[in-house]
Amino acid sequence: MDIVLDSNIYRGDWYLKSNDFTILRDYLSKTDSSFVLPQIILEEITGLYKRNLAEEINSLSKTSENLNYLLNRTLSEELKINIEQESDRYIKILIRKLGLTNSKIVKYDNDFLPKIIERAIQKRKPFKDEDRGFRDCIIWLTLLKYTEKSHEKQIVFISNNPTDFGDNKQNPILHPDLQKDCDELNIKVNYFKSIKEFTEKHSKKIDEFDIDWLSENIDISLLSDIAREKIDQSSPHYVKNWFEWRTELDSADSFKTISVNFNDFEDIFVYEMVNGDFIINFTGWADTKINFEYYDYGYFENTVKNKTEIAKTVFYISAVYKNNVIEEIEINDFLINREGKFGY
Repeated sequence: MDIVLDSNIYRGDWYLKSNDFTILRDYLSKTDSSFVLPQIILEEITGLYKRNLAEEINSLSKTSENLNYLLNRTLSEELKINIEQESDRYIKILIRKLGLTNSKIVKYDNDFLPKIIERAIQKRKPFKDEDRGFRDCIIWLTLLKYTEKSHEKQIVFISNNPTDFGDNKQNPILHPDLQKDCDELNIKVNYFKSIKEFTEKHSKKIDEFDIDWLSENIDISLLSDIAREKIDQSSPHYVKNWFEWRTELDSADSFKTISVNFNDFEDIFVYEMVNGDFIINFTGWADTKINFEYYDYGYFENTVKNKTEIAKTVFYISAVYKNNVIEEIEINDFLINREGKFGY
């Protein structure tokens, strides 16, 4: 089956370097399938990349200005990055990595407009009560048309948008409105909310790779270092928001992960590659110690102080096992406990 990834999947792994993506490519090789990229998703990826790049440039410029002010001298000249050129370069890299031919970049049909209007009036998914869903509707109609013309009459669609395409946020399946579309055309859209969910579906339990084996073969010290780096370098707003929720203090936009102590592993899924290697996906639970800077607002002046908090954290981990050794470890994502729940 060919695979369509929504723009929110690319946003989490811009250059498709994760082990999850490696599994996707291996699956395509095994099944003689391809990636498919609807034009509407390509355009949205382009817009997301430009906005993300602009945000990072602005953040870096602000940091540079603050540093120059503190040092009372200019350390470097203004950073010059052409967003349009970098965006074009990125899209070329993306298309090459996906192995896309022109036939796999699916343009949207101008004849969709009457169908879109009809669905909007009837509030049929993926439209919402607030009349939002135009973009998702174009994606859905494009998927239906492509799948109807395909040889297998089915496709894989991965989108972290379960409230628009799915019927159940916790265990997502297609919404009945969308399933009805598929039934009428006698096609099948296999919906997953993440690459992780897809890989687990196509992975298997292997008795050899259990919790005891994992505890004996994983380098806990290395894993902890990777976890600290992941927290410090990704999702800073998420971590700072958690601190402000927990302490009711105003974060000073700076934190440092001191330690990550893993205390349990579970949910082991193993995918066997064509070359005989194994990719092992599992969940790690840890107590994470983080030092935060926060503002202490005084009567005459404001000062910056430090406070250390311990966060209950779950990490989604992937490892490559080959030649009887775990050679690569990466952390795809992490969540911090908040009010008894793990989420954003």
